[in-house]
Formats: sequence, structure tokens, C-alpha cells
Amino acid sequence: MARRKKSGLQFSQIMAIVALVVLIKVGEFVYENWQVLLVLAVLGLGLWIAFARARSKQVQERLLGLTPEDLDLLNGKDFEVWVGSVLEAAGWSCSFPGQGGGDFGADVLAEKEGVRVAIQAKRWKKKVGNRAVQEALAGAQYYRCSAAAVVTQSSFTKAAVEQAGSAYMPVLLIDRSSLSDMAALLSKLT
Repeated sequence: MARRKKSGLQFSQIMAIVALVVLIKVGEFVYENWQVLLVLAVLGLGLWIAFARARSKQVQERLLGLTPEDLDLLNGKDFEVWVGSVLEAAGWSCSFPGQGGGDFGADVLAEKEGVRVAIQAKRWKKKVGNRAVQEALAGAQYYRCSAAAVVTQSSFTKAAVEQAGSAYMPVLLIDRSSLSDMAALLSKLT
């Protein structure tokens, strides 16, 4: 007995036609209602920005209450964020230039009243040496800052203190003993 050849459309052909009709209808809807879609897109972007800011504010509030012992447990990036959070709470505008790659010696750029400071943040167990001062000065030069700072929850070597004192621009060294005064010390530059 010979098999009968099926007539009509195959399932895949039917699905292709349905998909084409749906695509045409969606295209018509977008064409006719582009203003509504634009408003929805802008509202969605606004909600996303508001959520990101609220999340950033939560992180900032959590970081502001840390003790020096808590800072010892942070990783380097979180320490940089802590430095920025403390300064922002004191009225500074901060950015983090190293997020996309090299930071050219500035982990945090802080600006207030026309004064821009390149900050090298070091969350180290050992004393911080003069290389960190050199990095901060390089960052200050690259980002056209009027001052540089090195912030650590540790302490500084004698060489770091000497290099900061003889630099061609102001270099603040903020260690464990002066962390609580960081914003006030930087504000003396304004």
C-alpha cells in the first residue's frame, strides 16, 4: 500500500506565519504608539537611576559607621569606596577613575569648592611606603589636581613622610590615627 502524501501546511510553516503576523502587529503598535513607549522608556530609566542611587546611599550609610578594626577587614576596592563615602558625607564630590582600568595613581578624585585632590587609598597590613606618595603625585598631575593625599588604615614609613614633605604640591598623609579627621584635614585645602 502506498503512503498518501500529506497536503496542506506543515506545523513549522504555520508557526512561521504566526510569528510573521505577530511581528507585523508589534511593528504597527510601536509605529502608532512610539510616544507612549518613549515615555515608558524614560520612566524606566528614571526608576533604574533612582534605585541605583538608593542602593549607593545604603552602601554609603553602611560604610560610614565602620571602626578602624572593621576597615582592616575590607578589601582594597571597598576601602576606596569607604574613603569616597566619608568625603561625600562631608560635602565633597567624589569619583573613582580606576573602575574601567588604570587609575593613573588616583583611586579617588575628590572635589570641593574648586579644589581637586587625587587620593591614593591603601588598605594594607604593613606600613605604606613612598611609592604610594609617588602614585598619588602622579595621579594629581594626570588629573590636574591642586593636591594629593594618601589614605591608609595602617601607618607610613619614614620615607613616605619625607617624600610627602618635599613634594612640589601639598600631599596629605592620613593614617589610622587621623582617619576620623580625614574630611576636616582635606577641607583645610579649600
